[in-house]
Amino acid sequence: MRSNSITKVHLAPEASGKRSQLGNLQEVMTLCEKVELTEPSIDWSHLHAREKGKLRPVDDFRKVVDEIEKRLGTNAVKNLHCHYSHRVH
Repeated sequence: MRSNSITKVHLAPEASGKRSQLGNLQEVMTLCEKVELTEPSIDWSHLHAREKGKLRPVDDFRKVVDEIEKRLGTNAVKNLHCHYSHRVH
């Protein structure tokens, strides 16, 4: 994208909720590592569903953010785009 003078637009691959689709956390981070001008988009309800309800206490969410920071750097966390959904089961 930079070679086409596109520098102010960032792509944001999103974590998906279905295991049959591309978009687990590792895949999203790998895309961001390999494709310039990409930043992760985290849909917490999708991650929760994909991991069969794994995200419960605050520490589970913190581990996800820490993993993103470890692989993609502090700026990825500072600019992290997230989706939140209130679900009652």
